Amino acid sequence: MKNLLILFTLLFTISFRLNAQWEWQNPLPQDKTLRSVRFINDQIGWAVGNSGTILKTTNSGEYWVSQISSTSNDLYSVYFTDSETGWAVGGGSILKTTNGGENWTPQSSGTPYGLYSVYFTDNQTGWIAGGAETILKTTNGGENWFLQNSGTYDNLYSIYFIDNLTGWAVGGDFLVLFLQES
Repeated sequence: MKNLLILFTLLFTISFRLNAQWEWQNPLPQDKTLRSVRFINDQIGWAVGNSGTILKTTNSGEYWVSQISSTSNDLYSVYFTDSETGWAVGGGSILKTTNGGENWTPQSSGTPYGLYSVYFTDNQTGWIAGGAETILKTTNGGENWFLQNSGTYDNLYSIYFIDNLTGWAVGGDFLVLFLQES
């Protein structure tokens, strides 16, 4: 019986290791929680997290370099439309870069609530979902953000669009909100 248990444990361990497809990449566990990752191709990507942490890779995640975010707020989401233009959101902050993250410029959100998700359909048109029913929209690359009517009082944690007119936001108690603008 003891030999059977050892054999079973050995087979389970070997099977688990052979089927594992996830592995740690640099940076290995660090002192800041990471909350979102976005790649624009198979080489270039960014990750954001607590205390304004922004990391960038240009080699498929083999190495990550810290970028200066100009905020100490926790960042929850990052989105890039190309290798130069991107946004990161969190706390009450919206940050934009036009040079691949070398510099991040704060943008005015017009809301005191937390911001949790950002999504763009092109360099000009984007949305942000946040706390207390917040949905913000820009049509000029984030120069101005306008509050949208979400139809709920719940926090919205993620937003996604398939084109400039149709998208979804989720949050609260399994709320799924369909948005269609005209």
